[in-house]
Amino acid sequence: MWDILIVDKSASMIHNIEDIKKGFNELMEEQTKQESENRFTIIAFNTHVEILSDDIFANTLDVIDELTNVKGLTSLLDAIGKAYDLILKQTENKDITLTVITDGQENSSKHYTISELDNIKKEIDKDYNLKMTFIGADKDCIYGNPISLHANLSVSCEGNLLKAMRTASSSMSSQRDGTEYTPEGVVNISSSDINSTVKTPIMKRSSTLSSDNASCCLPFKKSRVIKEFNTST
Repeated sequence: MWDILIVDKSASMIHNIEDIKKGFNELMEEQTKQESENRFTIIAFNTHVEILSDDIFANTLDVIDELTNVKGLTSLLDAIGKAYDLILKQTENKDITLTVITDGQENSSKHYTISELDNIKKEIDKDYNLKMTFIGADKDCIYGNPISLHANLSVSCEGNLLKAMRTASSSMSSQRDGTEYTPEGVVNISSSDINSTVKTPIMKRSSTLSSDNASCCLPFKKSRVIKEFNTST
């Protein structure tokens, strides 16, 4: 099984840093205590998309510095697209949870359009059991992001990003245990609910790969950005 966590680290997340730190620590503690052997991939995004760690939980890198280095815009579609591409490039993990945490609306992607992602999602659904949870800071965040229609559950965390991280952890646990989990704040959404004034930016496909180092603050291995995808050009 495979758990993918996508976290917004755009400038607007500045007020949520402490919740992200505490919530991520709790998530790691809970999944480690439950002895999860799932593959665990952490993707962060702002103007860029970064794969921060990709291993089993026990070998997860220290990513707190990167997760809370907030700046830039919101390349949400590119982050989802990167996760979708990772899924399609492998066949060993068919049961997958994908949890997205964001406080804003798409405004910066250059690689993927929503229509492209719609088509990719259809391909994924043919061969994979993907359970996606889209967690927005509020209902406007959910209604303002058409990608929320891809989710099995859309959840408003009412500005509480600690709650969002706890929801992410519970979603992972329930999928692994084969149990049903319905978090607080579920928003029932259809295509007619999506804010029609939200415009998908013009995209062009290109990517720049780079790596970086960051200092440790958790008892995990030192983190490095595995891949960074430049969406600013």
